[in-house]
Amino acid sequence: MSTASYPIVKIPARITEISRSLPVPPDKPVLPKHPDEPTLPSLKSPNDSNSGVGCLLVPVVLFGIALIIQGNSRKSESDFVVTIGVGILICALWGWIKIKNQAAIDKAKVLAEAEATYRKKLLIYQNELSIYNTYNRQAVEREHEITNKEYEQKLQQYKVDVLNSSFLFNYRTPILNSYLKSIKKPQPYTGQSYRKGVSEDFFIVTLKLCFADDAPADTKKQTTKILTNYVLPFDNSSRPFMPDIIITLYGLEFVLVIEIDEPYVGSSGQPIHYINSRDYKRDKFFTDNGWIVIRFTEFQIITQPDKCASFIKQTIIGIVGSSYKAGSITAFSYDINNDKIRASNLIVSPQWTEQEAHAMAFKRYRNSYLPPILSNKIIEEQYINEDLSGFKHNSTDSFDDDNDLPF
Repeated sequence: MSTASYPIVKIPARITEISRSLPVPPDKPVLPKHPDEPTLPSLKSPNDSNSGVGCLLVPVVLFGIALIIQGNSRKSESDFVVTIGVGILICALWGWIKIKNQAAIDKAKVLAEAEATYRKKLLIYQNELSIYNTYNRQAVEREHEITNKEYEQKLQQYKVDVLNSSFLFNYRTPILNSYLKSIKKPQPYTGQSYRKGVSEDFFIVTLKLCFADDAPADTKKQTTKILTNYVLPFDNSSRPFMPDIIITLYGLEFVLVIEIDEPYVGSSGQPIHYINSRDYKRDKFFTDNGWIVIRFTEFQIITQPDKCASFIKQTIIGIVGSSYKAGSITAFSYDINNDKIRASNLIVSPQWTEQEAHAMAFKRYRNSYLPPILSNKIIEEQYINEDLSGFKHNSTDSFDDDNDLPF
């Protein structure tokens, strides 16, 4: 982890994405799909359907020939048998001629019908081909004369819009509103009690004074709520992450976490909140669920409470605008790319290392700025492990319980 300086502001990735989001540019026109080229029909000759009838005549002819042969071999009644055989042959020949003539007539009729159908299809094909060729020319002309002009106009308007802060605000605000409504809401903590840090109650007094004028004149509802002993729960947890202070905004579903970082535990001198202390995982849990995190040092809270409170208010205004008091977003100008918002004259403190925290504990550094009424209470501070058994995180890294205090 790189060295950071207090105050530390951590914005949910989704809010960062929304702050940079742009509307989808117009689609570039595509040439119209050309119709399929029609297939030229072919003239097919009909099949000879009389071949089966011809096959039936063969046995009849053979039978007639057999009678003639038998008649010639017999002396008695030979003329009668031969006559019958000749008659059968004549009938078979007549039938064959008749069938062939009818087949020729039928074939000519089928051929005439097929040729007529072919002529119709040929006319349709020629007509479709003419339309196809004409459509090609018209499509190209439309593409260059109409579609491209419309596209260029839309593209030019798009380039103007994305540089217009008012347009971008109107585009992004509904997205931000929808996202804020979807985030999890703080829940009262009803588990085992614990001792907080010594500076939370001290700073809450200043926060209430700073946001005292936020209640709209036409409503009794408090615009800004300052909560303690509230948590962002996750499944199967006996004691989930509990922020020092939570600030919510009326009508916006906006959740801000305030963390006050001490360099060591008052009762034991154990270093906490130092560089690479894994506090970032706690912060990530909050930001992954849509909560904004601001970290101050205890020194800043005690020595500059008014400026810290002003910093918080300016951060809120920088994200949702000054009309948050009315439950509406009027600005969305928090620039994630630039340095975080700085309250005027707020002393910036670098984050300490573990060795520096040890040194501060040895020198009883916190006693140098805490008023006596608070410095006398730091020995009551307790180290409490966060229960991470039910925490499901996207990262493959395992969560450490170390360096996590309830304050």
